[in-house]
Amino acid sequence: MKKEAHNKLLINIFGMPGVGKSTLRNAVIEDLGEENCGKIPGDHYLKSKPADVSFLDYFTCDNYDWKLIKKLMSRPLGETIATPLVDYDNFIRVSENGSDKKFTMRKLNILDTAYPCPFADILILITLFEKERKKRVAVRGRTDYFWKKFVLENWKEVEERDEKKQKDHRNMADLVLDGLESVGDNAERAVSIINKTIT
Repeated sequence: MKKEAHNKLLINIFGMPGVGKSTLRNAVIEDLGEENCGKIPGDHYLKSKPADVSFLDYFTCDNYDWKLIKKLMSRPLGETIATPLVDYDNFIRVSENGSDKKFTMRKLNILDTAYPCPFADILILITLFEKERKKRVAVRGRTDYFWKKFVLENWKEVEERDEKKQKDHRNMADLVLDGLESVGDNAERAVSIINKTIT
């Protein structure tokens, strides 16, 4: 864990689809206070899918624009930032900051992604066994291509690729949480490691 010189922390909650990343992020923000936390939506910082790359290859490789996220972290405290505008039917970025979705840069900024951010100050991996994750993905109410078409229809191959990667990711994490534990208990553990880092 390394605290960056810009007086802001980037906390990365990461894990496979359906583990509960967003739920944990929201609980951590509630515990730490919205006035202290920026909520960076990882899905808005995906790179555009090249035309010659299949959805399977696109979604089972690290396709986040880490360079843009690092640039983002240099923005001043208190600035309200519009996320990139993305065409989610084709997974193409339309503009770097044209979305209606906005967040405010804070001292603590929480990014949720499927892959670990290489320069995050704190890496928190949340895991969950396959059967429960698949159930959550199936009932989460999403209608976009990624959840209803790609993930569920290609579950076996996606799972095989992601399982291998998660073993490496576990070794990188500062904290590993079980998605079957209560959200409150997991948030408490996450907040504890965050507080230790900032004191």
